[in-house]
Amino acid sequence: MEGASFVPHEILKRAKALAKGDHPSKAITLIGWQPPPPGFVRLNTYGSVLGNPGQTSAGGVLRDSNGNWIRGFSHNSGITNLLVAELWGLRDRLLLARDLKIRKLIFEIDAKSIVDLLKSKSIGNTDSHPYSALINDCRYLILSFEVASLHHAYWESNFCADLLA
Repeated sequence: MEGASFVPHEILKRAKALAKGDHPSKAITLIGWQPPPPGFVRLNTYGSVLGNPGQTSAGGVLRDSNGNWIRGFSHNSGITNLLVAELWGLRDRLLLARDLKIRKLIFEIDAKSIVDLLKSKSIGNTDSHPYSALINDCRYLILSFEVASLHHAYWESNFCADLLA
């Protein structure tokens, strides 16, 4: 793990515990949609595919800090793969948020691969990716907001966007 300290006796202790069958207790995480802070809008997007590649759609919702519905959306993305459906859905929703003059945006997507692609350190590191144009469009749109943050969301907290897709 990056940033974790290397403590040999702790590693040995953990390895012995695992060998005995002593597994650490699982943490319980409550999952649900949370409103954004005052002055922010939360954007949840979701992509769906029937087959891979297959018929795709994308949907999402913009809500304010009181949980009020600003805009919902859904569209057919044609026949492609899930990664492309997720990227197109996000790109279109970022354009919508920008057109609605939203300045402070928190957006959540349950596709961890999209979060990882967009959060990678160097903008140039995806130039050889087959969908680099879509990835870079999303990155540049994100920069057009006064404040924007991208987060991975569990499917359970993204249920409304899932229904729209």
